[in-house]
Amino acid sequence: MSLRISILTLPLLLTIACRSAEPPEDSGGDGDGDGDNSASGGASSGNGGSPVSGGGPATGGTATGDGGMGGEGNSGGADPSSGGSTATGGGDPVLDNGPMQEKLAAVEVTCSVLDMETDCNETTPAPCIGEDGKISCVLKIFDGEGASVYDGRVGIERRGRSSLNFPKPNYAIEFRKSDGSDNPKSCLGMGKEADWILNGDWADRSLMRNSLAYDLFDDMGAETHYGPESRFATLSLNGNPQGIYRLSERIKIDDDRVNIPPDTGAGTSMVLKLDNESEDVTADLGFLTDAWQIVSPNPSNITHRAVALTWLNNLADALDDGTMFEHLNIENVVDWVLLQELAKNIDAYQLSIFFSWTNGETANLIPWDLDLAFGQPTSESNDGNDSPEGWLTTRSTFIENILQDETFQNRLVERWAELRANRFSDASLNRRIDQYLVVLSGAAIDENFSVWPIDEVDFTLIYDDYSFYPIDSHAAEVDKLRAWILARLAWMDANIETL
Repeated sequence: MSLRISILTLPLLLTIACRSAEPPEDSGGDGDGDGDNSASGGASSGNGGSPVSGGGPATGGTATGDGGMGGEGNSGGADPSSGGSTATGGGDPVLDNGPMQEKLAAVEVTCSVLDMETDCNETTPAPCIGEDGKISCVLKIFDGEGASVYDGRVGIERRGRSSLNFPKPNYAIEFRKSDGSDNPKSCLGMGKEADWILNGDWADRSLMRNSLAYDLFDDMGAETHYGPESRFATLSLNGNPQGIYRLSERIKIDDDRVNIPPDTGAGTSMVLKLDNESEDVTADLGFLTDAWQIVSPNPSNITHRAVALTWLNNLADALDDGTMFEHLNIENVVDWVLLQELAKNIDAYQLSIFFSWTNGETANLIPWDLDLAFGQPTSESNDGNDSPEGWLTTRSTFIENILQDETFQNRLVERWAELRANRFSDASLNRRIDQYLVVLSGAAIDENFSVWPIDEVDFTLIYDDYSFYPIDSHAAEVDKLRAWILARLAWMDANIETL
């Protein structure tokens, strides 16, 4: 692998992720009542569902259990769409604290049309919010009971890479005081911050793929694992319904997000993102691009860029000589790879790569942007990304070198068995989907696909080589997603030693 690294003077976007106060392996989540982002916890009798009352361990219980939020199931597999458990049976304790969100929130954005643009994406109604800098608007957020969560100024702009062309826009928002300075607020059970994302998930007709991926990863580990939290909400813009969005954390250093020590100004902590849009440092680690951006701290300085350059240079050399786990946390990377392969994420090993790093510690990977995963899209090149069988075929040099490490290979196999006994059991994944459906249902779903018709979600509008399978309803999409995940789990069980 040829490695070329240089330093630029432009700002760098860097992303690091850790959590300091994760629940232990045998407990549930916090049970709260989240181009481009957590409802964890299983049903409990106090949070809108019944606890698992029977069955053995998650990998093979035989007694009848309550099966999750949708209804009673047994170890042989009640209908997953009704919330029953499946062939893995039994009850794992990971999801016993109930859904993190039981009712949809509501977000209202009001902007002056004088600040909006008329030259919009041809499939996006005008006037629209532009992408070339935040405009000042008024934002109101209400929880599921109608109580006000935020009512004030906000800076907002369209965000994304390929998603900039989506008919349903994604937005970056910044809570602001009247003088334009940051106005950090806790939001719907998520930690206090000023920077957030409104993600419309246009390309994901289930509306839950990103949440599923991030929530799974966040629950897989403790301080080394961070998955951005989010909450589902309806969105209106100047009184016009925009459908269902996720109000999501933006990846950055913070004690409620990437929980590592704050940077001292000398490049002691950083979050790095592989990004061909705005590069601060160039480093050829074998990805599609060699441009890296410092996401956090923001703004970055020349010292941050020099430290990032040194770290990337050391990692590049380590990939060549097989000492990469002197620089990367092996447990974090194992789980990140298993998540990407479970989802069969088409961008997994080439784009949306985030590293978190703090001085004296090994770095961690953060998952991001998994809407093109879990069975979609279909590729003209017939690479099988939509099939539940087969490993991801597009691999960067970075991941190829990691997968050749014997210690890493052995740990992959061991860890898969551990995860299948709880967080990745058929029953756990079915219950997690059931919990998203607590809020992703009813009139709000109907309205979303009235504004953005499900039969018009066509990825060939964005990229000719990829298309989506036809589907006629949200319920049908969720059923297809469930079936694909269960088939994927079974295939990986039989083939994990070949990864």
